[in-house]
Amino acid sequence: MTKTDLSAALRDAISSVLETMFFSSLEFVDKYQIEDWRGFERICACRLNFKGPLCGYLTVLTPDRTLGVLTADFMGLEKAQVTVEHLQGALSELANMITGDVFSRHDPEGVYQLELPRLITAPGEIPGPEKPGMVRCHVRTLNGPVEVQLGITNSEL
Repeated sequence: MTKTDLSAALRDAISSVLETMFFSSLEFVDKYQIEDWRGFERICACRLNFKGPLCGYLTVLTPDRTLGVLTADFMGLEKAQVTVEHLQGALSELANMITGDVFSRHDPEGVYQLELPRLITAPGEIPGPEKPGMVRCHVRTLNGPVEVQLGITNSEL
């Protein structure tokens, strides 16, 4: 397995999940411009750890307003009906679906144990700059940016 293979599986999973389940148009960008994140009050993040042939984590980050629109579209609600519990549930489900999709594409015979997604509230818990073993995808939706980080802790990429 190469970093390129895993990156392709991650991009395909993100496209599939955001377009199919969250009804969101998207484009992948090499790097964000600072303007992509400017004007948002709060960043929401969720991390899901996994074990199996590959061990590691998947982290999803997005501004609160972007998550609000994604959540409303995912749940079939008006934006004004979306509660904090809806936001937390949708973000957790987004991490869960992307992780499952990545491994069903990359390693369909592999058996993986996914932990429950957990919301990240402390900035120090969000992985920083890309490091060895990490694949990072930058996505622009019509309503703002989404970043997905996949870190592998038991293998060289």
